[in-house]
Amino acid sequence: MTTYKALKGKKIKFLASDPPAAVAEGQVWYNGVDYKTSVSVIGWSSGGNLNTGRTQNARHNIGTQTATLCSTGNKGGNPYATTNSEEYNGSSWTEGNNVNTTRRLLGGAGTQTAAVVYGGYGSDNNQTASEEYNGTSYSEGNEINTGRYIEGTGTQTAVIAAGGFVGNSGTIIANSEEYNGTSWSEGNNLNAARHNIGHLGTQTAGLAFGGVVDGDPNFIANVEEYNGTSWSEVNNMPSAQGYMAGFGTQLAGVAQAGTAVTLYDGTNWAAGASNTVNKTERTGGGTAASGILFGGASSSNATEEYVNTILVKTITDS
Repeated sequence: MTTYKALKGKKIKFLASDPPAAVAEGQVWYNGVDYKTSVSVIGWSSGGNLNTGRTQNARHNIGTQTATLCSTGNKGGNPYATTNSEEYNGSSWTEGNNVNTTRRLLGGAGTQTAAVVYGGYGSDNNQTASEEYNGTSYSEGNEINTGRYIEGTGTQTAVIAAGGFVGNSGTIIANSEEYNGTSWSEGNNLNAARHNIGHLGTQTAGLAFGGVVDGDPNFIANVEEYNGTSWSEVNNMPSAQGYMAGFGTQLAGVAQAGTAVTLYDGTNWAAGASNTVNKTERTGGGTAASGILFGGASSSNATEEYVNTILVKTITDS
């Protein structure tokens, strides 16, 4: 019978306890009870569907894979915009209390129990309304300075929102605004004006990628990092993209448009595992190890969960 040593050139080690998964990737060992190995797991799986399919809901990067929030959006039909809000628990969506201002194409940031949604377009007007969510209900706060289609990232008390499209005038802008949990203040502008941008990270370490410029669908590949004060150009994405979703951090981010997934390591971009639902205008949440996407163009109700991790597994003969 062929032995492991004959196949791999080394014996199986005896270890009294399992080593950390990341350290042991690709190794095989025996702990006195079971044979173990550490394997990399990367990919997408389907989650529970939204009760109300929609696109252009509050974006980007709200919550985690097991606790996220879907606020307002374009549900299709007439009127397009909705005040509907839903919570996700890792397997299914549940209807919650509605947002106060009907709108779509708005920004969002935070967690399922401490979020803020802002700006957008509704009732044929640019919206400046900003609302905070406490896990139960939405309450009106101080308005953003410039009403527009907008996206951003951060927490309920520290948001960076940048770029946008002023619907009534058709102007694409580079304006940047910060939220401190009470009020919005103007910050330094993006270097490239655009809208429907992907965002991820925090107010002091944010990332803006892709977007639409000079008409639709004229996309760009530009990427900018935010350090809490100003935006700086960094390496472009491999291809121009717009209407993107994102989740993660400035050092470990995931960007999606259609079925194209791209990973950012703080310096460079690389192709990631493709997702199944071919939609843009989705909302993302979570980390580069455990993320979620939901909704999307044509008022999709689809949810997808992402995993990129290393697991310790018991070896069996089955």
